[in-house]
Amino acid sequence: NFKQALTQVKAFAFDVDEAHGAPSDIAGHWAYSYIVKGINYGFINGYPDGTFVPDRAVSRAEFAKMVNAAFKNNNMSAGSFKDVPALEWYYNDVRKAVAAAYVAGYDDGTFLPNKSISRQEASVMLARIVPAYNFSANLNAYSDKAQIADWAYGSFAKIAGKGYMGAYDDGKLHPMDSLTRAQTAKIIC
Repeated sequence: NFKQALTQVKAFAFDVDEAHGAPSDIAGHWAYSYIVKGINYGFINGYPDGTFVPDRAVSRAEFAKMVNAAFKNNNMSAGSFKDVPALEWYYNDVRKAVAAAYVAGYDDGTFLPNKSISRQEASVMLARIVPAYNFSANLNAYSDKAQIADWAYGSFAKIAGKGYMGAYDDGKLHPMDSLTRAQTAKIIC
């Protein structure tokens, strides 16, 4: 039966283990286990050339696609943004993100799908869908807390308090930095 064969192929495609199938560029990376787990869960994947490029920035559209896959968001909103054309690969994923109410876009009616998502933008989106009641970090401990935008401060505190996002090795949050593919794998796992 075709449907059963397709299911088996999909299951095999995401059955990555330490010995084979892992992208060629993640060995020794700090996020190795998260990347493998994300591939196995099916919310992230590598590139056709066998790489993952763990330190590459994630676009807003890619982030929406990964979150939708992890949370199995399938409902779609009726509308979209003026910069999200129906023929683009991310059209349905942006509509799913809007339906799940974790994406709002910008005041000018755009989504900026190809723009790298910042850590603070990701924290706002995640805080809208991840239960974080009574979890809030005291961000005063971070020397770069003043760089967190007012619109993201509460969300960043919740997501940091929940342990999904934290400081870099330098003890700073880096809220304006682009979220990487490796960081996204860790956060979603």
